[in-house]
Amino acid sequence: MGTAYLSLGSNQGALEHLPRALQELRARFGKLRVSPLEFDPVEASRWIWSRSLAWGYEALGGGTASPLPLWLTAVSSSFCGPGEACARATSPLLQAAAALLLGGAGVTLGSWRLGAWSMLLYATLPGVALSSMWLGAE
Repeated sequence: MGTAYLSLGSNQGALEHLPRALQELRARFGKLRVSPLEFDPVEASRWIWSRSLAWGYEALGGGTASPLPLWLTAVSSSFCGPGEACARATSPLLQAAAALLLGGAGVTLGSWRLGAWSMLLYATLPGVALSSMWLGAE
């Protein structure tokens, strides 16, 4: 008889890592709150655009900008205020959601260990940590 990788008993180990993941998310929010970084010109223009929502925006240097990041900035600013940390609050949440999707794909395609390692490796990439402190549309 083969081993069932997706049985409840084999997924119990994945739940043990949940408190650590929540601590990491809380730490990233804390870093946003105490960060001395101010908006750069692109972030400032996106923050200003988030004050008056529309379907499309004229980006700096021509072209158009996607409205979804601006809508998310407006939502996060409406919950906690107009500061830089509040405007950037959706970035760590979206990175966490991406890690969860990647982990879910790992569990579906392999085992809970593959999913857990996929989430861990993604969350600890330097680019992911940096982009979770930046208000970007890319």
